[in-house]
Formats: sequence, structure tokens, C-alpha cells
Amino acid sequence: MQDDEVAWWIDSGATTHVCKDREWFTTYEQVQDGSVLHMGNESTAPILGRGKVVLEFSSGKTLDLKEVLHVPGIRKNLVSGSVLNKCGFKQVYESDKYILSKCGV
Repeated sequence: MQDDEVAWWIDSGATTHVCKDREWFTTYEQVQDGSVLHMGNESTAPILGRGKVVLEFSSGKTLDLKEVLHVPGIRKNLVSGSVLNKCGFKQVYESDKYILSKCGV
């Protein structure tokens, strides 16, 4: 498996978290209403479900992402920077590292 297949990209322009692989979800609810994801390149892809994904960082800490959309047609798993901000997280890029914190942790 290549790193790109399991990588998550922080996207400051994304309005929601998006995952291409069903296996990442710890909770899952199918979406059967014909919803589509509108992407930055003006294309669309069907949304098959939504649920929770737990990310584990190199520090050993975990992050529960809720309301993650399952969109197999997307090339990269996306973490929405704006959703993290709304949830009270602080994001810093420093010394070639991405640092995510909340309440000092």
C-alpha cells in the first residue's frame, strides 16, 4: 500500500471532512438520497455514506472526525481545516510539521 492511499490531507478550502475508503469508518450510515460532493475543479462525485473516522497521529494521540463523507470517487482523504477551526482547534505549521492543538493539548 502506498502512503498516498492512507494519507490524510489538511484542506483549508474544504467545507467538510471526506474519506474515500469505507474501511476507515468506525461508525457508518449509508446515504441513498443522491447527494453529491462538489469539488474545487467543478466536478462532482456521489456521496455513499457518512460517519466517524478516528485518525491516529505520530504522537499517539487520536482525533475523532465526525460527519465524514464517504466519497470513493475522490483521490485524497481530506480533513477540513475550517471545520477543525469551528470545533476550537488551533492549527500551526512550524519547522515542516503540522501541529494541531485544543485547549493547550
